[in-house]
Amino acid sequence: MKIIQYIAIALIILSNIFFLPVTITIIATDGGTWGFGILLLPITISINLLLVTVVLSFTKRFKKSLFLTIVNCVGAVWSTFWFYTFYSI
Repeated sequence: MKIIQYIAIALIILSNIFFLPVTITIIATDGGTWGFGILLLPITISINLLLVTVVLSFTKRFKKSLFLTIVNCVGAVWSTFWFYTFYSI
């Protein structure tokens, strides 16, 4: 179970290397010329918020939390799906 948790954590961290600058760019440019970047902002922010669960899963109190493991696994699938969608465009 630890290996699955660490794989999910690694996928979330790696996907945030891509999505954190995207979120900052969307906010800085007010969504782009026509504002369509605002539509992507909830997706990128939800992926960025997964970093909170990653940090919590490294603390001693939540290290063996099954709930955080499930959230991290679902978040890893979520972020991998959107990374594949963004990267294939």
